[in-house]
Amino acid sequence: MELPYLYLKPPRTFLGLECKLEAAKYVVLPIPFDSTESYKPGQMNAPRAIIDASLHIDSIFDPKTKKKVPTAIYTSKEIELPRGEVDESMKRIKELVGEVIRLGKIPVIIGGEHTVSFGALAAFEKRVKFVVLDAHADLRDEFEGSKLNYATFCRRIVENGVEVIEIGVRSISEEEYVFANSSKNLKILYKWELDEDFDKCLEKIEKFLKGERIYLSIDFDVLDPSIARGVSHLEPNGFNWIQICEVLTTIHSCAQIVGFDLVEVIPDGFTEEIAAKLLCYLLSLLG
Repeated sequence: MELPYLYLKPPRTFLGLECKLEAAKYVVLPIPFDSTESYKPGQMNAPRAIIDASLHIDSIFDPKTKKKVPTAIYTSKEIELPRGEVDESMKRIKELVGEVIRLGKIPVIIGGEHTVSFGALAAFEKRVKFVVLDAHADLRDEFEGSKLNYATFCRRIVENGVEVIEIGVRSISEEEYVFANSSKNLKILYKWELDEDFDKCLEKIEKFLKGERIYLSIDFDVLDPSIARGVSHLEPNGFNWIQICEVLTTIHSCAQIVGFDLVEVIPDGFTEEIAAKLLCYLLSLLG
């Protein structure tokens, strides 16, 4: 299936790169979906803002890793989604991501709120583990009368039998906690565990993911509000820059990342720049 958004040139591309689709290794998919957000609006503006911010990044070379961002990156046009129609939106996201996979490319999704991960993950026909960096567990059975939204999507994924690891969680309800402890295919590394012994937690991540194909999702509220204040639900004591880079480095070193997303950014003139920088760091690791 050929989807028009994938083949249409956007007004601006990630890092200003002009790579053609057929030559690309990575395909950036801007998905401006925030229909289920119940608190602060604005995630739908993040894809454009993050791409715009990427145009002003001073250097795409990382002196610590001695790697630079690959240039084989194609940016698609923003997908159009029907406002308020979650099921139809998930269907379109699944089709779009599925087309990228069919072409042999790695999807790089810029959301949008976190529900987009549900549609994206559904596109993978071969088994993958779902790795989530998030301040919140997103394991509610229902939220505001809905079974599928940013607060419930991860529970739906667990119920579908996907193996899931959540990293950096520091906000979880009693209902979610009970569900998590009863789920055999879900593992949570809480932020307090990382605070107590960061290196030991990195070893746990490596053991759980070694040799696996994974889809990675980064909810930007996993970062501390001091460096990521433009998110819907702020939680204190998040990852600092060094910590999240070490977590990503560990994940990359032990697993095959077959797709990833960055979600839940609300542009504020600051956070989207950090988001663009983090995308560059991860892409430089992947090469």
